[in-house]
Amino acid sequence: MIFATEPLATATEVDGLFQGRFTVVANKHDLDLEVTFYEERADGPYPPLASYLGWASYMADRTTRHLLPPGRPALLAFQSQTVTARLLSAGSRIVAVVGIPKRPDIQINYGTAKDVSDGSIDDARTPLRLRFLPGSYLELGTGSAGE
Repeated sequence: MIFATEPLATATEVDGLFQGRFTVVANKHDLDLEVTFYEERADGPYPPLASYLGWASYMADRTTRHLLPPGRPALLAFQSQTVTARLLSAGSRIVAVVGIPKRPDIQINYGTAKDVSDGSIDDARTPLRLRFLPGSYLELGTGSAGE
């Protein structure tokens, strides 16, 4: 999913951590979630601002895995792990991309109740279905330049 603001009327500072709270219904016990913010500049470039990558089952407690209840609402609350600070130009948009990562540099989480290391492509027969419920949100700290 992609979300974008209207073009910024004035130069705007983005700083601090971002956070999100998604109430979701998934058909699997677990999933990977990736959120990346970008500045879409009026002149074309699309530099990244901040990102988050995590397993849903570890969002509530990074030390203990809590599986999702398939077919029932679950809260995914998270905060970015790195601080960002950037001055965005007037005319830019803030863009958020929310999705399931498919990259060669991360371990694939097929959503089973097994240890992710024990999963195989056989576990992926049923496609992931993920529904975001009302009240879900992303929050990124912003302010006018010079504040």
